[in-house]
Amino acid sequence: MSARPRPFRPASLLPPMALPLMALTLLAGCLVLLTGCGVDRDLAGTATAWVELDGIPVEGRPGDGFFSDPALQALERAARVGDVEALLAGLDDPEPRVRARAAFSLASVDGSMVEGWMTEAGEGGVLSQALRGALHDPAPEVRRDAAFALGRLSTRLPGNGADLTGARPVPETHSDVPLEGRHLPQAEAALLAALGGEREGEVRRAMLLALGFLGGEASLAVLLDEAEARPEATLAGARILLRGWEVHGPDREDRASSVREGGEGERWWKRFAENLTDSDPTERQAASWFFWSAPGDELLLQHRAELEEAVRTLSPGDPAAVQAAEALGRVADAGSLGFWKALAGDSPAEGLRLVAVRTLGRANLVEREGVRALLWERVEEDGSDAVAFEAAMALQGGFRIPAATLSRAADFLGREDGAWPRDVSFLAPVAMLRSPEPVLVWTERRMAAGEGEAAAWGIQALGLLPDPPITVELFRLFDLGGNDPDVTLAVTRALNGRWERIWEGPEVMARYLSFFEARIRDGQVPAAVHAVRALAHPIFVDLDAEARALDALAHRLELGLEARSVIREGWAAFASRRGAPFFQDDWNGAGFIELDAEAVPRAWLPGSGGVGDESVEAASPAAEIPVEALRTLGHRPLLILETTRGTVVSRLVPEEAPRSVAELVRRVTAGELDGTPWHRGVPGRLVQGGDGTAHDGTGRDGVVLPLEHTSLLFGAGAVAVAGGQRDGPEGGMNLFIGILPEFGFDGSYAAVGQVVAGKDVLPALLATDRIQRACVQAFASENGALLALCPE
Repeated sequence: MSARPRPFRPASLLPPMALPLMALTLLAGCLVLLTGCGVDRDLAGTATAWVELDGIPVEGRPGDGFFSDPALQALERAARVGDVEALLAGLDDPEPRVRARAAFSLASVDGSMVEGWMTEAGEGGVLSQALRGALHDPAPEVRRDAAFALGRLSTRLPGNGADLTGARPVPETHSDVPLEGRHLPQAEAALLAALGGEREGEVRRAMLLALGFLGGEASLAVLLDEAEARPEATLAGARILLRGWEVHGPDREDRASSVREGGEGERWWKRFAENLTDSDPTERQAASWFFWSAPGDELLLQHRAELEEAVRTLSPGDPAAVQAAEALGRVADAGSLGFWKALAGDSPAEGLRLVAVRTLGRANLVEREGVRALLWERVEEDGSDAVAFEAAMALQGGFRIPAATLSRAADFLGREDGAWPRDVSFLAPVAMLRSPEPVLVWTERRMAAGEGEAAAWGIQALGLLPDPPITVELFRLFDLGGNDPDVTLAVTRALNGRWERIWEGPEVMARYLSFFEARIRDGQVPAAVHAVRALAHPIFVDLDAEARALDALAHRLELGLEARSVIREGWAAFASRRGAPFFQDDWNGAGFIELDAEAVPRAWLPGSGGVGDESVEAASPAAEIPVEALRTLGHRPLLILETTRGTVVSRLVPEEAPRSVAELVRRVTAGELDGTPWHRGVPGRLVQGGDGTAHDGTGRDGVVLPLEHTSLLFGAGAVAVAGGQRDGPEGGMNLFIGILPEFGFDGSYAAVGQVVAGKDVLPALLATDRIQRACVQAFASENGALLALCPE
């Protein structure tokens, strides 16, 4: 695994005004038909559902028979263990598809393993020379994959992200997303030379995209003049300019002469502005992403008219229109208030209304005349729960929440005729700033109606209060609704850590201890996981908490309940205290391992040798690829997510990311995603879910995956895995879907698929929603429609 940590960064997409949403997200059998879908029954009586494709599916890298060819599989394995010699030998194979696979696999070799093969700032070594030579291979697929590897290896080298002089930390967009890549002049020169004589469109596109990761000023003029693959050139130019913002930015007085007024930089700004309404969707999305990502506001102010024109003229649901609105929202002021009011009140597109209400919640706008009234109108009348939710969040903007807003919010919670997801964002501020009583009444009403999932949000809001009576209420709420797993989980999470805010005496502490112990004994997995975390807190050290946790886990095993994930979590939670003075230096968690020797990954154990150790490698869930199972699914299988808002269908790329897809398929097949929440994200921008362990994104599943670079870009609808690349017990693997383009994630995460049906569902998803059911099936289509239905 990589020596450089790769923390999951999508949350950094949150603007300051959306930070309360993060706090709230910590609180926490028919197919829903898409537009144009139909459900029929075949002659055998089996239900079938045909869903219309949302445009032409993104194909990614053409199939090469990976799952039928052991030689290709051996190259992937070589990349996994860092056997660069085997991959270099593959570049000399007489078979073109073997040479292509060798180049493609080199892109995913860990940076710490590649470094020894790359000298002179990552360019003069044997590996770089071999790939530069492969740019002239007679087979176009080899040239394509060699370019891809050069670009992605620039993200793996030590010091990646260096500026054009090669020596600063990874640059970031305005939303703190790191822009992976490193300027490599020799590789850049080789790519530019090869590009001059390249006539294959697919290869040109790969070379242009690679320049975006490793190019500098020398590439800008070439990219600007590219005529055949303009969308890829636009995206590459955007990457280079953003990575070198301190050199190329419009507010730099000492920027390079080539980008002074009338130079390449000025020409690029104009091109991006013109391309906001280009006929090619990739071109539009690259341009809108650039403006949204650019640090500072000067460029946005210069091109405000073009951005507004894009919002007005593009199809309202176009991701480029929505992201152009996102960019405009960064520079919204009183002069543009009418524009934002009209967008919030009149736009037929859910995504644009989401951006508008978020923008109106900015401190410089929310107190303007008529803004709060409009936001309340969206809360109460908008047809989208997501827009209503964001409008409620916007009402909490400004420097303080007015008393009148809190009073009206409390009254709103008392209504019994609304959809509960619209209420959620009001729960915490009403409880904390006005009174817990309306929230308590709301929670009890939801429990009485059997809406445990809703009640859980009220419980978590109450749990934020440090008052001693609230602890009594939390225990009482459990007594009332403890048979509901959502209520149990919410109470367990709310009680966990309350002692850090308020000391309630030894009797209450003993009650805490007994409560958590009981959840470990026979509770559902998410509650048991949070309970064992609670017992690992140092406050319980004198109460023999570890022994009691082990006894409770043993009892759980006797009952035949799923315990492995809880044991793994217990080991990790108690292991995190090893540095504390009350632990013996030789603590190794043997009690947890004795309960289940396979529960704790060997890579976590002291002295294991780390993930690169072959003994650890063999123990990894991703060590062996289930070739037969993936081959049965075919070249582009479908991931079907039946959510509470509708069904989202994605095509996966198992030949490009076999380990990530195999682990995802395993989890889906085991039912681990069923019933899990979308626990994190920004409505209309990004959602994250798939945590079957803790149901809040913090579940340690023991999965350690390599970062597998794929040819899919993080445009709108990209499906990716996150967190699985981290060594040790710091986190687990999650799934996330980008609703808007975020090309800054390219090079940082494994893009494993692309949404092909149900894109209209994505903006509506909230952290209050769930993946009701998930499945993976072979691709089947007819007349532009997909067969997409999970079996009963």
